[in-house]
Amino acid sequence: MLPESLSYVDRWVEPDFSRCFQLMGCDDLRLLQQWTLKRRGSGATFEIVSVVSSNETRYVIVPYVDAA
Repeated sequence: MLPESLSYVDRWVEPDFSRCFQLMGCDDLRLLQQWTLKRRGSGATFEIVSVVSSNETRYVIVPYVDAA
């Protein structure tokens, strides 16, 4: 049921089962919006948080980190 170009990466569940976190991958945040809108009325709530991998972050910050 995922839109094309939206990929499921992994999932984590809190120990008390109160929340589930899903890591999804895409280049267009509109795909996440479409995916969540199709689940309206399911009782689930969604929060979309953009993240960047640690490798991508390292590439960005290396020029600013004092190597001394």
